[in-house]
Amino acid sequence: MATRTLHFASPRILSLLYASRPQNLERIEAVLKVKLTSRDNWLEVEGTEEAIVQTEKLFEFLNKAREQGMNLADADVEHILMQVAAGHIETLEELFTD
Repeated sequence: MATRTLHFASPRILSLLYASRPQNLERIEAVLKVKLTSRDNWLEVEGTEEAIVQTEKLFEFLNKAREQGMNLADADVEHILMQVAAGHIETLEELFTD
């Protein structure tokens, strides 16, 4: 198992990316088969290299959505999570292109 730490601008921004609901982190863990530890402005991801890359992509897209003005809700997190899990990265890249 590999481990990687993702850093965010502030604890608040990180929290907004999972709609401030720990249940969404649990859902991400279950779907992507990773273990997540969230503290302050960082998120530690433990899993296979592929699962870590998927998790990085997920949070990248969630952050892009937030930056584009989306107030992320549970359904948004779930939708983007399912797209990442299904490998629809190109679709999300088109959707969240600056």
